[in-house]
Amino acid sequence: CADLLRLNGQVNVARMLERDDFSKRHKEGVAISLAEFQYPVLQGYDSVAVQSDVELGGNDQLFNNLVGRDLQRQAGQEPQVVMVTALLTGTDGKQKMSKSLGNHLGITEPPGEIFGKVMSVTDETCALWRDLLGPFLGLPHEEPSHPMEAKKELAAGVVRRFHGAEAATAAAADFAAKFSKKDLNSAEMPSFRPSAAKLSVSKLVQETGAVPSNSEVRRLITQGGIKLAGGKLTDPKAEISLAAGQILQVGKKTFFRIQL
Repeated sequence: CADLLRLNGQVNVARMLERDDFSKRHKEGVAISLAEFQYPVLQGYDSVAVQSDVELGGNDQLFNNLVGRDLQRQAGQEPQVVMVTALLTGTDGKQKMSKSLGNHLGITEPPGEIFGKVMSVTDETCALWRDLLGPFLGLPHEEPSHPMEAKKELAAGVVRRFHGAEAATAAAADFAAKFSKKDLNSAEMPSFRPSAAKLSVSKLVQETGAVPSNSEVRRLITQGGIKLAGGKLTDPKAEISLAAGQILQVGKKTFFRIQL
């Protein structure tokens, strides 16, 4: 306890309020607990404990890394060099990629699913992914001029890295069949087994797990973003009878083959 108090005595509140989120909350009158101040202090002390020369991390950790430099100076150590990189944004294009947020690419997911997820991101997200992942994936330095071609190249690169060249070629061909030629019956897609052969449209979509919230489910349905066997389902409360082999489309680029 005494050691913790001495450590906290080396960092002042003004320094803590230099962190963007703390500063914003302070200005808006939103409470900041003392426990929250401990995280950058304790993370910073890690650098003292290991006598770090260099610390690598995401740019969301920059403040904590710099606190580490401050504490090293006070401990008589040479301050570490801090190197940060941009975070890999998730498929939603807003938050950092995270399995808990459901906006990730799972490297063990089927090749077709990975390919489709990459193709579904915004042009801005695609450009960021290419910058961060391009060297790792062996992509050409020059990005194709057309955004769609850039996504295809990136999608193939991700699949090739984790599933091999043959799987990447097959996933690209399957994507073309699914979205360009509209030949859905022969396209590869995940199967989905609903809890019953007759369900409301909203319940059916919820059970796929493809839509993150009930409000988003309702919005997608009412805006015509749900199709079953090619027909639009626009009433969330409507009861529908399902048949094995039917294709359920959720949004623009997510498809399931019904199993009963």
